[in-house]
Formats: sequence, structure tokens, C-alpha cells
Amino acid sequence: MSREITDFSKVLTDLKDWGVGDTQMEELTGIERTGLLRLRKGTKTQPNYDDGVEIMRVYQKERKKAEV
Repeated sequence: MSREITDFSKVLTDLKDWGVGDTQMEELTGIERTGLLRLRKGTKTQPNYDDGVEIMRVYQKERKKAEV
């Protein structure tokens, strides 16, 4: 079984491009902006499991909006 690694830098960059900035992400996920910034810039490559789930929850919701 292979395991795919999520590129959280790209995910957060996409969200920012779609108009969801760090402050809004902090409100939506409960993750501090400094942590989100580190992930987006790539200085931290992976969040803890719960934070990753929250980021992906917001990403899936916003991606659907962007596709419309």
C-alpha cells in the first residue's frame, strides 16, 4: 500500500489564491497563523494529523467553490 504525501505548501497557496488568507484560515481551523505561514512557505512540511484534517476540510470546501 502506497501512501501519498500532501503538499500543504501548495494547498495553502491555493487557498490564498482563492481569497482565504491566513487570518481567515486561523479562524476556520484554529491553527495559529504562524504555523500556517510556516507550512505555506515550506519551512514546516507536515502539520500534525488533526491540523492536517482541518486544513484539508477547508481546502475541499473552497475548491468546490472555486470550480463553480
